Amino acid sequence: MNLVKMIGAGALVMVGGGLLAWTFDDRSVEATVAKTGDSVVAMDGADTEMARSQAAARTTFDAFWTRINADKTGLDAISIKVAVPHAGGAEHLWMTGCKSTNAQTFDCVVSNEAVDVPLKLGSRYSFERASISDWMYRQNGKIHGGYSIRALLPTLPAQQAQAMTAMLAPLPQ
Repeated sequence: MNLVKMIGAGALVMVGGGLLAWTFDDRSVEATVAKTGDSVVAMDGADTEMARSQAAARTTFDAFWTRINADKTGLDAISIKVAVPHAGGAEHLWMTGCKSTNAQTFDCVVSNEAVDVPLKLGSRYSFERASISDWMYRQNGKIHGGYSIRALLPTLPAQQAQAMTAMLAPLPQ
């Protein structure tokens, strides 16, 4: 089975026996292990809900990119999730501080600790638009986008799923 590593974003979530804590500040979103355990969620490469979430994120990416480049007033945790390839598939990492002159190639700062790829937290990474698997920003305390977060909600315990759902803004139409 081809596994794809997914790192989500949110508040506090139990994953594989460990807790993930997400830090939101004015610059970034960062997932870190709060307690010993797995910091990634392994998904079957054919997971239909995750594949749908990635397709929806790509479809709405232009609106996201236009929004964050028009006026960042009141926005924080602006992030793009990117599939970084490795021998076993891809590891999906959140990136921040993204810059692009053509909305096709991007240069960003790695905002998650990588597990399967040789990228360091805080290092720069360049990629093509086709590698984007999600996007998000926070405004007025609500997460906009975050399609992969939504796809993972059914896998969470009910109380944690409710807490995450309360943090999510409606998806763009």
